[in-house]
Amino acid sequence: MLCNAFTQVLKPGRADFNQQVAQARRENPAFDDAAFSEFVQTCMDPLAAAVDAVAPEAVADLVQAMWETGLQLVALRLAGPQAREPWINQTWRQVLVAAARHVARAPGHVIGAFSNAAHHLSTTPGARPEQWIEVMTQAAGIAADVGTLLKAGQVAAWRGGLAHYRESALRQARALPAELALTALQARDAKWPELHTALSADPWHVPGEAAHAGHEVLRAGAFSGFGGLFATPPQVIAANDQIFVRSGDDVWLLTADAFGATFHRATQEEFSQGTSAESAGIPPPSGIGMVTSSARTRSTAAITGTLTHAVILFALPSS
Repeated sequence: MLCNAFTQVLKPGRADFNQQVAQARRENPAFDDAAFSEFVQTCMDPLAAAVDAVAPEAVADLVQAMWETGLQLVALRLAGPQAREPWINQTWRQVLVAAARHVARAPGHVIGAFSNAAHHLSTTPGARPEQWIEVMTQAAGIAADVGTLLKAGQVAAWRGGLAHYRESALRQARALPAELALTALQARDAKWPELHTALSADPWHVPGEAAHAGHEVLRAGAFSGFGGLFATPPQVIAANDQIFVRSGDDVWLLTADAFGATFHRATQEEFSQGTSAESAGIPPPSGIGMVTSSARTRSTAAITGTLTHAVILFALPSS
């Protein structure tokens, strides 16, 4: 049984809603009506009830936005009982419900943004979508409006492992109220803006932890046979204070900090313009075999070896 508010929108619009389902079925022969029905009951209905409780006048627009987005997500098997990962379902049931008053103000925008964020986190190796969901459930009750909630979402996504968000997340965090920024960063006992200053100065700073300078802080990448990127042990160089990684004919830009590491496609030309750094000033860790390459930026030293498909990263003292 669906909540009354949801039903009151579905009944008069039944023909249009059914037409949308039929269109989804024509566009995707694998579309599963039963899977969509379950998504309606387990993800759409709780959100409709939550919005009805805070802004009943917004339910009609909400249902239109939910129906359109839900059809796409279920058809692609990104949501519903056949989803490859559970995080979009959980985002609807947990984060969007907690953010009902914000969803009511901009249903399509908020639903789309949060669904995309959950998908991005779930498809990025090493990222932590469950952590992001927990943080954003808390942030939903603190944010004053949709704009600040979405900014907090980007900060929390950076904290959840999307290292390439670092610069933009730091800018967004500066504009947030202290309580919301600290919640998004999982550092509610820290002092703001001192924490912002520390994070800006040192990419390897972790709230509440001692400095990591001189220590191994992260191993990024893995063998392609185990779901990683690298078919052969990688090599590294540095160019423009960035680390580039090559494995065979493939090249990536590696972005990394205390919260995670992400790889982004680059070119052989970019790799060829870089420079290596003999030993990078860091003694190689045991178990990696012979060192095959090393590089360093202002904040990070990177080492590769013959016995590993990972790039070993060390924090350097902040200048």
